[in-house]
Amino acid sequence: MHCVSAGARRLFRCSCCCWLLLVAAAAALLLCDEAAAQGTSCGKLVPGQVDPVTVAAVRSSTNSSITVDWLAPDRGITGYFYIVNCPSCPSRQQNTTHETFTFRGLTAATEYNFSIQAGLQNCRLSPAFHLSGRTGLNSIPGPVHISDVTETSFRARWAASPDVGVEYEVSCAGRVPDATAVCRGQPSGASVTVRVRPVKTGFVPGSYICGTALTKLFPIDASLVSFTITETSISLTWVASITEGVLYRMTCRRVSTGNSTSLPPSKYLSATVSGLQSGEAYNLSVAVSKQGGFHEVVTWLPIQLTKLFGIDASSAQYSSNETAI
Repeated sequence: MHCVSAGARRLFRCSCCCWLLLVAAAAALLLCDEAAAQGTSCGKLVPGQVDPVTVAAVRSSTNSSITVDWLAPDRGITGYFYIVNCPSCPSRQQNTTHETFTFRGLTAATEYNFSIQAGLQNCRLSPAFHLSGRTGLNSIPGPVHISDVTETSFRARWAASPDVGVEYEVSCAGRVPDATAVCRGQPSGASVTVRVRPVKTGFVPGSYICGTALTKLFPIDASLVSFTITETSISLTWVASITEGVLYRMTCRRVSTGNSTSLPPSKYLSATVSGLQSGEAYNLSVAVSKQGGFHEVVTWLPIQLTKLFGIDASSAQYSSNETAI
């Protein structure tokens, strides 16, 4: 029988306790390392939860779709998947493994709100990143139609947009609520290009459609025409039309026969028709014209009579008596 002293027994028990403490400390350290590793594999902000997306933007949009791009929460971690939500879209929630998504089947001229959550296997989803985007406006079919044309104004009409809440930007009339506008203060005898596009506050404007208006020419003022008439000619002098860059054409028509003579267009403010018949009535007019497809405008003047020829005094013969010649 072996005898062990009390001191030896105490030393043995102390050694065992120290060994057990070392084992427990090592196990605790291992558990901490595993927990830390688990937290790092999910995200850096909250243990066990994926970090949120912090960079996202609308890359492009049409009248029926919006494409959103974003960056991964941590480029050093792979295996992300994403849940994208759009409460107002036809498909409210979608899953993707890409950092981009296109929402389709949307309504034109409408604002949509989106959210993006990142996820990893065995981790809690990240907080949502929120952003919004707007679909484009529908195009309106052209062209712009022109009517009610005067020397300085015209009316423009076009097909209405199907979008809600849109107005129209008109190059010659500003912003208008309806699919028609009157363009005033235009130059006479001008070719005016009218451009129209749908607009809505906060949205990218739609595409332009176009039309062309030709404003009318101003005629001459008949009350300011002066006449010089002989037995075989009629001369006219008039004041220039208000419209710039025009030509003038005088026409003389014999009332009794309907035969007429027109002089070539000219920039001059006077004209003479010769070779007329003495003692005849003539209709006179002055037309204002301009190249470029403009309609000429005619001013009719009062009927004028050519003078009568008198007798030749040198060929007169005389006879006389006491009471008569």
